[in-house]
Amino acid sequence: MSSHPLQPAKPPPIIIHLDMDAFYVSIEQLHEPSLRGRPVAVGAREGRGVVASASYEARQYGVRSAMSSARALQLCPHLVFVNSGYGFYSEYSRRIAAILRRFTPHVRMASQDEAYLDVSGSDRTLGPPVAIGETIRDAIVRETGLPCSLGISTRRTVSKIASALCKPRGLLWVPPGSEVEFLSPLPVGKMPGIGPTTRKRLETLGLRTLGDIYRLGPAGAATLIGRHGPELYQRIAGNASDARVEPPGDAKQVSHETTFRYDVGDLAELSSVLSHLSGKTALRLRRKGARGSTVVLKYRYGDFETHTASRTLACLTDDQTLIHRTALELLRASWDSARPLRLVGVGVSSLSRSEVQLDLLGGLEDPASAPAASRPRVTSALDAIRERHGDDVIHLGRSQFRPRSRTSTPFSRPSAASSQAPND
Repeated sequence: MSSHPLQPAKPPPIIIHLDMDAFYVSIEQLHEPSLRGRPVAVGAREGRGVVASASYEARQYGVRSAMSSARALQLCPHLVFVNSGYGFYSEYSRRIAAILRRFTPHVRMASQDEAYLDVSGSDRTLGPPVAIGETIRDAIVRETGLPCSLGISTRRTVSKIASALCKPRGLLWVPPGSEVEFLSPLPVGKMPGIGPTTRKRLETLGLRTLGDIYRLGPAGAATLIGRHGPELYQRIAGNASDARVEPPGDAKQVSHETTFRYDVGDLAELSSVLSHLSGKTALRLRRKGARGSTVVLKYRYGDFETHTASRTLACLTDDQTLIHRTALELLRASWDSARPLRLVGVGVSSLSRSEVQLDLLGGLEDPASAPAASRPRVTSALDAIRERHGDDVIHLGRSQFRPRSRTSTPFSRPSAASSQAPND
């Protein structure tokens, strides 16, 4: 049945994509003003370091996120490397998320430095879309001191592309009905999820702009591109799901990994790093109010041969000691100790928000560790210190021997994320 002719049409959604500008670098420059105006990168300078974020001054030399530090230094020999650590940056991410939720409950953090917001209906209190965006941007700058860019449209995909096009410190609104017109002249590589390999393949097919794909229609896209053609067409043409901002589902796995500057074959050092990674993983679990029953070990040899091993425990846990002990046992059982390792990672899966069950039959490998009954109180005290002074301010003693590893990063994100490097 059709709607009553006098019934007012439903207003189009207002979807904002907020992207922090050079997030990690901007935080470093905020705390060290002497870095402002200089080519700066966050990451490890030596060995196999990778650029996590680059200032816009560094980008003028061609330095980009996900580039090796060695290549970045070739392009910009006077590049300054800094790295305050994951916990330091994540605290700013939490502050930004809290600010955004003051404007709408419909917020999805896509990563530490970007978020989607559905502010549909907020025009009654905050004004038109551009005014809403300016109000949010002003609040972020005023309360954190960090710059950001915003794209606004009726769809997530369009808003994300818009925010990338107006960086830095920009705001771009794509009015309702002009989405296809906005997208059509853009190169295919501007579509999130299309990396260099896919872009080259599309270009060999004569598809250089998003408009070229749109003009094929769904059937033509299927014929020329293959099974992903209709989906790509719909992302350009628009679909209902792209106009919604839904909170991410529960994470399937929480994990951290680190790449060594030099291949490591010493078990004592590997054990120390595993303890450090186990602590970071356990902390993220507690912050999510989750526990898991399966410990996952990931390791990579110097020739990039990669392996994973896992063990399901008899109880749910968020305890660093138990996670570390299990990961170390998995490493001892599966690692070829004659082959040094390039990378190790620790994760916990099979997550639940159920109450913890004590491992009454399990003993502690480290006799210096606190008894199981007192561990929750010790952990709570340590977490309180970290919340106040930063994640990396305190560690267990066995986590301190880490001379040849760089800062760890998550290797399995809780929400669906692009496989491309962040466009910050």
